Amino acid sequence: MQNNFNMYKNLVELMKLGHVDNALILNLLSKIKETDMSKHYMKAHGICHIFDQSLASLLHELAIKDFEPESPLLYDIREFYVERISSVMQQWPKYSGDMKYPVPSTEDLLGPQHMYINSKNLWTGEYGDLRKELLDFLIERFKAQ
Repeated sequence: MQNNFNMYKNLVELMKLGHVDNALILNLLSKIKETDMSKHYMKAHGICHIFDQSLASLLHELAIKDFEPESPLLYDIREFYVERISSVMQQWPKYSGDMKYPVPSTEDLLGPQHMYINSKNLWTGEYGDLRKELLDFLIERFKAQ
């Protein structure tokens, strides 16, 4: 389909200009929000990883249907969008201070990285509620842009 090719081409052109397709980000973040991640096979993963995998699936689907873009370009698009989300995460009032682990620990003796690693389900309990709050924050920020 020509439509898919145009969507992919637009993503590449926007990325080259340093611009982000906020509609795409909102769409993927909203899908994460709509999914009960606590029962999902990705329950041990955070927002960035799930977003990246969702974007990779979308790009792969576009590539299979119409054309075969270069793999490095697909990776660049994914990295560009995850970096954009990460930069907005840093604006969250409860940001942990760690870009790789933005959700703060709910345990006094654990830092953000160890809390992430030691959690079997990142989407339940007080820690999961903070992750959902961050997801809501991201959705609101990208809606406003």
